Amino acid sequence: MTISSEIRDSEVLLQGLQDGTYQTILLPFSVEEKGIFCVKYKEEHLLFSLPPAHPLSGSSGLYLKDLNGESMLLRPQLGFWEHIINEKMPNTHFIVQKDTDFDELVKASALPTFNSDLVIQREGKVPNRITIPILDEEINVTYYCCYT
Repeated sequence: MTISSEIRDSEVLLQGLQDGTYQTILLPFSVEEKGIFCVKYKEEHLLFSLPPAHPLSGSSGLYLKDLNGESMLLRPQLGFWEHIINEKMPNTHFIVQKDTDFDELVKASALPTFNSDLVIQREGKVPNRITIPILDEEINVTYYCCYT
């Protein structure tokens, strides 16, 4: 048996489930269609990761619009979050970096970035960073495992 994964738009994944390309998919929403079954899998909450000297680092919660217009570090392939972030933060300059480069830049820079509660559970907190919950409702999601 081979197990593989890929990041695709939700519509592509759903179509692939319906046409037999995929046996199981994870979506950030439940599907109400005949022949498709969805089970709640897990919740994930996106957070801002700010250096302590950032003017908003003392906030208890922030909206995406609060950092709109700043320069921010960003990982590629954000999945469904990418559309939301681009829509809510149109004036933000995102500096996109891959894996190891991204991690090193976060440690060495004063630029804001994103993190999530699931990543922190898996990898731990980033030193010299303050995490602040993002209050936009659509950025905090429940994942569903969907299958036919």
